[in-house]
Amino acid sequence: MFVESIDASSYSKDAEKMFQLIEKFVECIGEANVVQIVTDSAAANVLAGKFLEAKFAHLYWKPCVAHCLDLMLEDIFKIPSLKRAFERAIVVHEWRSPGPSIE
Repeated sequence: MFVESIDASSYSKDAEKMFQLIEKFVECIGEANVVQIVTDSAAANVLAGKFLEAKFAHLYWKPCVAHCLDLMLEDIFKIPSLKRAFERAIVVHEWRSPGPSIE
């Protein structure tokens, strides 16, 4: 369930502050009503997740899968041979894709 969006950019690199922010939500919602916290996999969030799991034994922290995949693909396409293959695939796709039809 989505509860609220907060701009935490000013302290997103501080694990203790991220922990305190998420802890406040867990306590507001009710510890028994929260099972899992999902954030991106920034180092501060990973540490905040460990703090949460230590304080709330039944709670799990998990990194966002989409964010992890995005980071993996960024790294994969830094490999020169894979980068070239990907660029060629884009060219082939653009060449073979029919343009918009005008009917």
